[in-house]
Amino acid sequence: MRAGKLPTIARLGRMFERTALVRDETDLQEVLEDVCRTIGELVGYRAVVVNVYRPAFDDMLTSAAVGSEEAVQQLVGESSPRETWVPLLHERFERRGAYFIPGGEIDWDGLGIESYVPPIPPSDDPDAWTADDALFVPLRDPKGLLIGVISVDEPDTGRRPNDDEIDALVAIAGHAALALRMAQDTANDVQHQRMLEGILEVSARVAEAEDPEGILQAVCDGIRDALGFDTVVIELAPRPDMPLVPAASSGWHGEPRVSEAITLDALEAMLTDEFEIAGCYLLPTQVADERLKSSPVDFHAELYGRGPNAWSRHWLVVPLTEPQGRRRGVIWVDEPRDRLLPTRGRLQALRLFANQAVAALQSADQALKLRHEATHDALTGLLNRRAFRARLGREVGSRSPRSR
Repeated sequence: MRAGKLPTIARLGRMFERTALVRDETDLQEVLEDVCRTIGELVGYRAVVVNVYRPAFDDMLTSAAVGSEEAVQQLVGESSPRETWVPLLHERFERRGAYFIPGGEIDWDGLGIESYVPPIPPSDDPDAWTADDALFVPLRDPKGLLIGVISVDEPDTGRRPNDDEIDALVAIAGHAALALRMAQDTANDVQHQRMLEGILEVSARVAEAEDPEGILQAVCDGIRDALGFDTVVIELAPRPDMPLVPAASSGWHGEPRVSEAITLDALEAMLTDEFEIAGCYLLPTQVADERLKSSPVDFHAELYGRGPNAWSRHWLVVPLTEPQGRRRGVIWVDEPRDRLLPTRGRLQALRLFANQAVAALQSADQALKLRHEATHDALTGLLNRRAFRARLGREVGSRSPRSR
């Protein structure tokens, strides 16, 4: 091995070590910036940019960059719709896993992507890098889905890349993709842990039958904290034909109220198999509005995204149904902080929280029944001797002269 290769291997090793330590978004940001610096140092580009795909908005966000101060300020934080990147990653530009676009092949102004044109003087050399040349490397997950794009500009050599340089760029980009996947997996693991902790905490309180209101409030708070929905409300109704009334809520400003007229009977139009996932019902807002024509909704969410996987003012309803089939109410959740449609795992956790609410209501009913049986005759329903004596004691006590 040549001595000149040692600094290269050491630099890559340090970058790989940092990739393995990614645990949160801050770590990821540091790794992406390190990826930019590593590509600049090892492959020889003065401008390197990492764009990260955001599924909640179906766009690319420029997350990290190295280069001139003007270029970094102009690019970092800018976003562009995913579809604008499709022509840039066309097979006619593909080269060894990267995409090289010679100047003049793309109308950058008409494409709608924020770009920086470096001050590169023209050259008569046909292999010289021009100001309008572009080189991209897509970052993909194990399923082949696009999760980001690295772009480079201003090569130190002043020339268009050869095969070895492209191979090196593609190899380093693979580790940037790994860092992104590790950060996403870690975030999912952390969220899963919060889900379990929240469910266990509420489960431990279900035995407190004397405080059903507190348990319902704990369910709301648990859903908000562990599952990441900013607004949660539990509504109950004594009968299916009576309006639902808030019993507990979290994240609302003022009195929580989904609607002034919704009943459990009216909700039956929404709770159909085609929208059921893990015991929850997820509906597009247009469908929900159509099926609740006589029950207009007052609440308007603010946290929503765009694109095929984004939350777009959907309805997410979880019925509170006892094992015997009696429906007590519903849980409404809205405004997911990640602005994404919930995964099946998230909905399964939501269903578990709803089960805890049902258990709390049943425990409260059972405690009330036991208290009633302790003070009333089973046949007549009248107060029994124990209750009579207790009431007599109170009456006598209230008539006794007060000691001075």
